[in-house]
Amino acid sequence: MKSASASLLEYTHLVAPYDGIVVVRNANTGDYVQPASGDQTQANTQTTPGDARLPLYVVARTDRVRVYVDVPEMDAPWVTKGTKAIVRVQALGDEEIAAEVTRTSWSLRPQSRSLRAEIDLPNPDRRLLPGMYAFGELVLERKDVHTLPMAAIIEYGNQNCCFVYENSKAVQTPVQVGIDDGKWVEVAKKRVAGKWMSFTGTEEVILGDLTEIKNGQRVRVEEGEREVK
Repeated sequence: MKSASASLLEYTHLVAPYDGIVVVRNANTGDYVQPASGDQTQANTQTTPGDARLPLYVVARTDRVRVYVDVPEMDAPWVTKGTKAIVRVQALGDEEIAAEVTRTSWSLRPQSRSLRAEIDLPNPDRRLLPGMYAFGELVLERKDVHTLPMAAIIEYGNQNCCFVYENSKAVQTPVQVGIDDGKWVEVAKKRVAGKWMSFTGTEEVILGDLTEIKNGQRVRVEEGEREVK
């Protein structure tokens, strides 16, 4: 049976839950350390900085690092575990690292209306240091969909529309849009005669300054462009 002194002596040894490197040390030999009490995240907001309790040591795992990516609300439904990703690290000469989403928060953050996605990257050579700045790009793959140039979409009120060329006229057509890459946007359905129907891929869509076009306006098609007359 251990003596009381031996049991108390065991409290002087701190064991890390995993292998890593001590990156922060807030205690030195000879310091008198008192145990923290309670959940400090719920501490009184009026507590002065001098009263703040700090961890004795912070240990960083080195064989694997985690990258956080905040996904906008409009793209969040398409991001799941296994979604392909590319991580670009500035400090490594903008080297691109192929990866995939390890997990997501599933729910959106109320403050930013974004989804937190996490990417775990192997780091056997320890080139990736904790705190490095990185860009995360998620690759959303959508098969068998129709897309339009974003310049072909205009918003009236809360409804996205495009102008379809029919019988020498510009026909304002409400559309349902999906994800986009900044240049092209997915279009799921169009509303014709009050009914939603799928795109066929044969539609001729007008590009240009859409704010100058009116529904039913006659237009003339020229080679390589559509000119409004």
